[in-house]
Amino acid sequence: TRCTSFTHESMTTHLAGGPLLAVHSVVVREEYRRRGIATSMMKEYIHHVQDYNKNNLSTPVQSIVMMAKAHLLTFYINVGFRVNRLSPILHGSERWYELQQEIMIPWNHRCWVVDAFADADKRGTGNPAGVVLMRDDADFDDGKT
Repeated sequence: TRCTSFTHESMTTHLAGGPLLAVHSVVVREEYRRRGIATSMMKEYIHHVQDYNKNNLSTPVQSIVMMAKAHLLTFYINVGFRVNRLSPILHGSERWYELQQEIMIPWNHRCWVVDAFADADKRGTGNPAGVVLMRDDADFDDGKT
């Protein structure tokens, strides 16, 4: 589900365009575990979300969030998640941990880095003094880009 915050309530209501994408379950049948299936599924899913962001810049997914039990933390860390904290959401008697993976949002704008004290003939030799964002229709090519 998409949501603006990861709470028990947000797990039951989908908020289209919410910046967080909550994953509820990753399940592999027991006899197929430890064969890399869950790793492949998660990597493919994350890749799918990144592709979604490329085509939906107005409503990108900023992070994937989920809960996991302690014995699965290493698995999720290995596919790119970080452990934020013990989850305040309770499910059964075991403790759950809140995990998050930030998703890159594509940058589709041109920019120039303005160097202070730079050698004009050597790019990147000064201190970055500013970043100038360029309009998509701007044409200020100096022939050195």
